[in-house]
Amino acid sequence: MERLGTDETFLDALQYPLIAIPEYWIQKQKESGWSREIYLGLLKGQHGVHLMDLHLMMNKAKAKDVTMSKDKIGKPLIELTNGKVIRAYTLHNNSTTILNSELLETLSFCLQQAYSLGKPLPTYTDLQIISFARQSMYWIKNELKLQSDPSNISSRNIHWPPNRNADGEKMYLLYNYSLMLPSPAFDYFLFEDALRNVLLNSTNPDNLKQMTKALSELSKEIVNFWNDEFHKLESDFDVQKQTVTKTRQFIEFDVEKRWFKIWINGKIFVKYANKNFYNYDLVNFASRVGSVVDREVFGIEGESLKPNKANPQTLSELFYTEKDYLVSIEALRTIKAIDEANQNIIGYTLKGVMQVWIDILRNERGCLKQVNDALLTILLNKEFPGLNLGEKSEGRHFRNPINKTAKARYRPKLLALIRE
Repeated sequence: MERLGTDETFLDALQYPLIAIPEYWIQKQKESGWSREIYLGLLKGQHGVHLMDLHLMMNKAKAKDVTMSKDKIGKPLIELTNGKVIRAYTLHNNSTTILNSELLETLSFCLQQAYSLGKPLPTYTDLQIISFARQSMYWIKNELKLQSDPSNISSRNIHWPPNRNADGEKMYLLYNYSLMLPSPAFDYFLFEDALRNVLLNSTNPDNLKQMTKALSELSKEIVNFWNDEFHKLESDFDVQKQTVTKTRQFIEFDVEKRWFKIWINGKIFVKYANKNFYNYDLVNFASRVGSVVDREVFGIEGESLKPNKANPQTLSELFYTEKDYLVSIEALRTIKAIDEANQNIIGYTLKGVMQVWIDILRNERGCLKQVNDALLTILLNKEFPGLNLGEKSEGRHFRNPINKTAKARYRPKLLALIRE
């Protein structure tokens, strides 16, 4: 086996683009002959050493009453790498010539990616998947209750908005969620397959009924609560401007604990694969789980209980025809703004492209139904993972002047592709 040499390898990786750093470390690990766990563990140790050095530098600056941003404190990269690296870029697209806190945060993220690189996706038993669905529905119920009661706002250490505004009206905090992938949570088709497999192989139907009874009951409880109370908060955008604030929660399903944990650092979270869910999506998942259990386990036929749809829930519903929707989406793929899964592949530039695209659909081609900009923003974020338009601004992005660079570069192409 070769000498480990992780002290040089750790920072030498900064010679390469961020996306290549995890694979660079894995290649070096393979060359060393040591296991991934040992090699990456030593790289993690190198990260810890540099972090301790940085904290010492910060403490010295503080003791000398030096007023300096923490991002300005750190050893020069050219010195640490013997001239191999002069400048590096962080996750937040900032460049730096020193090993500062933001660059160390970036390297920590790359280490996490290296641990999972090339590993097979986890598999679960049918009973596990059914258990995940049950726990997910308990969590959905808790989340709806949390959001519908203003006094619960402080339970998540959120101090704004207050429980009541200046006029004495109750203030609410509504969530949408980004779920880290891969995840078995909220996957209806995964649940449906697991349930049918258990049904086909079950030798004791009574036990199966007992096991899935909670799913049926939870489904009805969640949908009834949504229909009777909750969807009113989601649907009235005029009221929301006064009494409701929306915010995103970054969540990960912990398979061992069968519950969800919240990420505080959203900037790091969004670098992982994730999928957006809104409250209606979660309630609809619960509704579909309850329906298939009632139909296939308990033999209950007839119309199932469904959540009210106060507003369009998908971008496709805003188009007058399915053809308009398909042509318009394909236009974005043709100009290489999104991939086949509608994932953002041009970064921040997509925000300007969206201004141009929506302006054409609304004002030039007239194929998009009129909705307020706040709802439009939500549906666009849901349709295009990685777009990340600010939802707190209530759609101001589409009331601002169209980005000049995006307009000049993309408007002629989109107009030609989206014909009347």
